Amino acid sequence: MAALLAGATTGRGGALLFHGDLGIGKTALLRAATAQAGGFRVVALAAYESESAWPYAALHRLLHLIADNVAGPAAEQALALLRALDGDRGGDRFAVFNQVLLLLRRVAQERPLLCCVDDAQWLDRPSFDTFGFVARRLQRERIALLLTHCDESGPAEPVPGVPAHRLAPLDHRASQEILRELAPGADAAGLLASVAMGNPYALNDLARSLTPEQMRGDAPLPQTLPADSALRRAYRAQLQRLPAEARWLVLLAAADAELDVDTLVRAATTAGLDVAALAPAEVAGLLRVEGTAIGFVRPLVRAIAYHEATLAERRSVHTLLAETLDPETQPLRHYLHRAFACPGPDDLLAARLEQAATESRGRDAAASRALERAAELTHDPAVAAGRLIAAARQSPIAPGCCCAAYA
Repeated sequence: MAALLAGATTGRGGALLFHGDLGIGKTALLRAATAQAGGFRVVALAAYESESAWPYAALHRLLHLIADNVAGPAAEQALALLRALDGDRGGDRFAVFNQVLLLLRRVAQERPLLCCVDDAQWLDRPSFDTFGFVARRLQRERIALLLTHCDESGPAEPVPGVPAHRLAPLDHRASQEILRELAPGADAAGLLASVAMGNPYALNDLARSLTPEQMRGDAPLPQTLPADSALRRAYRAQLQRLPAEARWLVLLAAADAELDVDTLVRAATTAGLDVAALAPAEVAGLLRVEGTAIGFVRPLVRAIAYHEATLAERRSVHTLLAETLDPETQPLRHYLHRAFACPGPDDLLAARLEQAATESRGRDAAASRALERAAELTHDPAVAAGRLIAAARQSPIAPGCCCAAYA
């Protein structure tokens, strides 16, 4: 991005497309580019889903921005193009594309131009084609064009001739560094980083939601995003658009990260459901089934799907999974689900869960959560304390493989 801006100052412009999940930092990159663009004229707009069906809607807004903020011949040229669009809605598309390029070139005569287009997935088709046309003709211009695309709306449509970069989640260390800046008094950056799954927006929401008691370590940390998080609301809306049977199957998958297709089929059959009902969740890009493996495309969705369910729904799926999993061959997962379905203290179940956790191999995260849950089910405070200490010793830095950790 810095190289693109440097090139534009010397008449070697170009374009870049950034894409990725919700909250991954696309808009923040555009803000960073604007902050770095000293000496540039900046024109920035966001596309809107509500206008995506209207031909030239985004271009119409771009022309208004130029007409309102740039004086002289460029403003007059923008107004003339606006009148042409209003007259025939751009019947000759090549002429429109070329006029936009000429307009941006004129805007960049006095000083280089940075043009930012956020949420390009909502561009109407003619505007999308216009920006693509312009992007491929900036090599000798003092113009830098940056576009972002949110993958939640489907795979980023490539813009021929424009390099595309997918923004991946932050690694655990970077997430911890951000949390230490956002919540310097908190002593659990590692655990919160695991909840955020490398999503910068989630890191901000989690840090903002911490209470003084949580900051001091006197209260449990949040296990998912706060209810008022915009990111959580967006994923909640996706889940709510699914049919009821699909939501139930998604909850089953969310309750056990090790769930495979065969186990899901058996659990669904016991519940009287056809596993084919999961298809809308796959089409929506929430889940991916590859061979016998079931995975959430975006890890944050697992925790949100689980915590958006009611307590009764969560207990119901844990009961169903406990009935489906064999206590002889899969004791840890079986007793974990029984434990999370249990409404109150149960010393016998706690002892069995502790034994399963102790005998597990290579399952530190799940064993740690099992020992923690065993402590919660234990009447005797001294025994419970011993199980909590054992859970702390087992606990890894990263999140575990069993979704019971979200309960």
